[in-house]
Amino acid sequence: MDPGKSGALKQVPCANCGKAVLTFDEDRLSSSRDCPICRQRTTVYAVAGNQVVFSEQRLLRIFSYTRSKKWTCPQHDGAPLEITGIVPQAGNPLQLTIRFLCKRSRNWSNRSAHSGSLTVDILTLEAEMLASAPR
Repeated sequence: MDPGKSGALKQVPCANCGKAVLTFDEDRLSSSRDCPICRQRTTVYAVAGNQVVFSEQRLLRIFSYTRSKKWTCPQHDGAPLEITGIVPQAGNPLQLTIRFLCKRSRNWSNRSAHSGSLTVDILTLEAEMLASAPR
């Protein structure tokens, strides 16, 4: 984008109430706006020319599911993980970096064996969350 030109703007209805129209810059990877009517946040992620719209509640449910899911260590078969952080990747906000501590005990001490990170797709996590929900 040229410094003298403004980016293309896109109007999106509020993902929470649908009553207000929020304006987002199409050239940004991620943008968030607070709705003047319901006071909730709507976030738009733009990846590969596509925009994905998230309500604040939808993102919170996905992050809550990610923290509560029983993750296992990729290096130690079946060892449980403690999630220490969830961060969207800078270049692709639809990819989450999950930081963890492996809870495999070492002999008599109950310290973690190691720390690490996993990369997961936010839409895959959401699909998994919806599939596992009781009907």
